[in-house]
Amino acid sequence: MRGGLKVRRERSWDATPLAFIISAIAAYGLTPLVSAVLAGIELLQVDQANESDANLLSRLGREHDAIATIKAGRLLFLPTGKATTASGLALPHVTLTRADGDQHRFLQADRDAYTGVKAYYYDVNSADKKEAIAGAGDNLKELRHSYTEQASALQAARAEWKRLQRGTATLSYTLAKGRPELIPDQTYSLTGIKAEIAAIVWLGGNIRHSFTPDAFTTSLDLESQLPDGDDIAGLADQGAGYTGIVAWYRDATTGKQHKITEGDQSNPRRLTHLYESKPSAQRAVKREWMRTQHAESL
Repeated sequence: MRGGLKVRRERSWDATPLAFIISAIAAYGLTPLVSAVLAGIELLQVDQANESDANLLSRLGREHDAIATIKAGRLLFLPTGKATTASGLALPHVTLTRADGDQHRFLQADRDAYTGVKAYYYDVNSADKKEAIAGAGDNLKELRHSYTEQASALQAARAEWKRLQRGTATLSYTLAKGRPELIPDQTYSLTGIKAEIAAIVWLGGNIRHSFTPDAFTTSLDLESQLPDGDDIAGLADQGAGYTGIVAWYRDATTGKQHKITEGDQSNPRRLTHLYESKPSAQRAVKREWMRTQHAESL
């Protein structure tokens, strides 16, 4: 099954739902299962030119911020960070304690390294090169691929902007005892560990299981989870003149997300981490509001 995904193919689709394209890729021995959130997205043009199905899947995943994976003979195509199954059921949230961990590596990137993402496209009736932007500001990451129309370019820019924001905090965590039930895209809370790590909700990425004669361990690659409260990818903060702060936290009992605000909300700065608890979100909001007020007083 996986071998068939490496075969290079030549084909194109015009005005085709994403689910149809995934089904065409799965036709060589797999059963397609596409999230309802993604299935109905219509793509005006997709070209597979001497490209393997595996590469096409990776490209579609990047452009739609989705995970493509094979499980039990099924080709799954699911949105990243939603922590749900293809049928929409919530994946179990995982809580890890300090005792679960054998070692970890925590990295925080400069959150101002990029302020947004720019993708280029060409109008159907002209040769003019135009821009589609997710985020705002002067330091935009430019996507190398040019698109045939605005909607595809904007979708790709928003997907990359989400990835960049999730990557502002990453955590490699090795469990002392293997956890075979853990799968990608589950969310995690960590307790009894460094405050910056415990304050936010983490999203599972790559999972590696290691077997030796003496032990079975699991290594996790985690990144900061984005809130669902607003579509972060579609928001364009002004970069200055903030009137308040807004953040979201996860209720441990219900799993639902709630908002915490400080100051006037006519032009708030939105914190992109999803916080692990209400107190964590409150502390973050107050801290950033104090920084904002101090900067404006200088």
